[in-house]
Amino acid sequence: MYILALKGQEDLGAYSVERDGKKTLYLFVDKDDAIRYARLLEANDYPLMNAVEVSPDEAIGTCKKYNHPYYVAVSYTHLRAHETRHDLVCRLLLE
Repeated sequence: MYILALKGQEDLGAYSVERDGKKTLYLFVDKDDAIRYARLLEANDYPLMNAVEVSPDEAIGTCKKYNHPYYVAVSYTHLRAHETRHDLVCRLLLE
């Protein structure tokens, strides 16, 4: 599983995208999907990002422990299908 992190600051943690006024962690099953989504965000004036491999249990467990919203992106195509101009949205697959 992969998360997005600010380029050059990968050791500082994951980058959460704002959705409905809440920071949300996007988790990607496929690295290529994470990279494509990072480039999409960058094209919309987000900072440069890299995909970082993480343990699914650790990432989801940490989100649950701290009640931090998260989405598991099934595919890049799925993300694009639910994208709006102001909110980059994906449907979630919790478990």
